[in-house]
Amino acid sequence: MVYYWKHENVIDPVVWNKLIEAALQVLNIAKNEGVSLTGKDPYSDIKPLINGEVIELNGVGDDGCEPLILRRNPVCCEPLRRSPNCTIEGPHHIDIQDGLLRQSCKTRCKSYDIAVGAILYLAEHLSDRQIRVTGGGIREDWEKTEFCTSDY
Repeated sequence: MVYYWKHENVIDPVVWNKLIEAALQVLNIAKNEGVSLTGKDPYSDIKPLINGEVIELNGVGDDGCEPLILRRNPVCCEPLRRSPNCTIEGPHHIDIQDGLLRQSCKTRCKSYDIAVGAILYLAEHLSDRQIRVTGGGIREDWEKTEFCTSDY
């Protein structure tokens, strides 16, 4: 699957802290379900990175693909790839669509997809749609999973 998300403003610290809490819960559930996660490089021993500025994770080894790199500040970005229709100078991991920064993560339906989808669903929900997510699974499916509890 491929997930796309966009937001034009820095996410409020209170909202981001709620997302951090939710993302940590998703990682724990994923671990209990046997889903192995790592940082952005699937062949590294680095743990997923969740802090006040970024959420980065990927599947482990051949079970990884593109990393989820969700940043609190949408303009601060990693030099990973360049979209052909991008209008921002220099290498980066985002492009412009409808005047908003758009980011993406392709999971190829590997096991870490469940964590990526849940975190992005929660990001959209907790930010009151400041972060807008498209692609991936059917939204109603995410709402029914244990990853997206009524706590959020």
